[in-house]
Amino acid sequence: MSSHSNGKAASGSQTPAVTEKKIEQIKAAAQNLAQQLDELNLNSAAGGELVSFKFVGQVNWPFAATVAVVTGGTTYIADALIRARYQVHVQSTTRTGAYQSVDMLLSPPSPTSNVQQDWNAAVNADVQKDGHINEGVKEESAVVYYRNHIANIKAVLSESFDNALADSGDA
Repeated sequence: MSSHSNGKAASGSQTPAVTEKKIEQIKAAAQNLAQQLDELNLNSAAGGELVSFKFVGQVNWPFAATVAVVTGGTTYIADALIRARYQVHVQSTTRTGAYQSVDMLLSPPSPTSNVQQDWNAAVNADVQKDGHINEGVKEESAVVYYRNHIANIKAVLSESFDNALADSGDA
């Protein structure tokens, strides 16, 4: 009969010093990532092309839709917009819940383009009977769009880190 009441750590567990060192490494990495996200300049030369993207359209597919269905639908929509002389950046974001969302950043061919009409026509170009939902198009710059995503990433990172610390008992 074996007993683990000798005060030694169970096999596979770490000493408090090792755990503390790992926590400090994770904290440093998280702080470094947060700082890099803060310093990301979307208005810089690297992000300069984003300035022309002034609209964001969104389409949702049922969560159960296959990758092929979502990719096919996204391709139909993007192709229709490109044929209408739009520049398009596709940002696929899978959300928890009942839907998979695809966001498209749009740069219209001219300031007088009827973006709403062109967007609706493009979404209608996806003739698959797959349950997709046109969530519409709104005026929002790509810079604002990405800044919002960066803020969301930072919030998720912070929450995940806090949860990991709470689970380890070191919060």
